[in-house]
Amino acid sequence: MKILEHTASAISYSLFDELSNGNYCDSQKIACGRFVSEQIGAMPDYLRFAFCLLSFAISIFSILTSGCRLHRLSPENRARVIALWLKIPFVAPEFILAFKTLTAFYICAIIKDDGSLI
Repeated sequence: MKILEHTASAISYSLFDELSNGNYCDSQKIACGRFVSEQIGAMPDYLRFAFCLLSFAISIFSILTSGCRLHRLSPENRARVIALWLKIPFVAPEFILAFKTLTAFYICAIIKDDGSLI
């Protein structure tokens, strides 16, 4: 399950950067990665298994396109791999959309009344 945790954190970090427009501290990004991993861990087995398979697939895709697993890439290269992954039809965009939804839930939960992040 480590591959799922590493990949989930890497994807959520990239999506957190994208959705929060850089208005955050690193501890919030790490907490977001934990939140996403916990949500996936709480899913029924059949969904968690699908996430595990797709996490393995995006890790292989990352190795093929950049020579390194997704969680070991720089933020810029990780964003590039995710953008390439989104161009694959069928399951790939929905997989990232699921992560984007979980990341957006976390961001909405930590927004203050004035619109800034806690």
